[in-house]
Amino acid sequence: MMIAATLVYHNRANLVRSSLKPMVARVGGSPAEKPWHHYMVRSNNDMFKVRLHGDHASSDWTVVVNDKLYQVVTPEFEFYRRRLKLNINGESHLFRLEYRGNFMWSAFCGITRVFEIYSPLEWELAQYMPKTEKMIAEAVLRCPMPGLVIDVMVGKGERVYHGQELVIIESMKMESGIASPSDGVVEEIKVRVGQAVETDEILLTFKS
Repeated sequence: MMIAATLVYHNRANLVRSSLKPMVARVGGSPAEKPWHHYMVRSNNDMFKVRLHGDHASSDWTVVVNDKLYQVVTPEFEFYRRRLKLNINGESHLFRLEYRGNFMWSAFCGITRVFEIYSPLEWELAQYMPKTEKMIAEAVLRCPMPGLVIDVMVGKGERVYHGQELVIIESMKMESGIASPSDGVVEEIKVRVGQAVETDEILLTFKS
């Protein structure tokens, strides 16, 4: 999951930098391409030191995580898609990924995690940032985007689990599953199939 999140983060950042190249002043030579790209990745109490070798035009990557080597083959990156299939050390794995603010959320085989990805300089400066205050989670499922309810996959009184898809929303001709933010029991369903919904609208509530 951490490798998938870091590769998407790296390639997206690289495409942004590439798009800005025409704006760079034509003075002096171009900086040499780095053979390795370094990141520090944090998830809960786990820390990963990551090195990547490859480029966004290549599908073959060498990834070193805490001195352990992985050979990774990627598809062509399409950043509007939330699912990514990687071949890691000869085995295929399917991940679901999305940005959560500046962090990467990932789901794999029913497990979900949020990854904080930093460059070496960002990691050095992170120690001076104020600590994040923990927020009390709402006992509701909110819609992350405007769209149309395609399916409600649970019923009132049903027990659900963190990461389980509960409602399917169609937005911009794409279907997205809205996952439960925590384990719980559905108290009330606020929407129906075919209903148009807006960002932050409550889709259903959980028993507190």
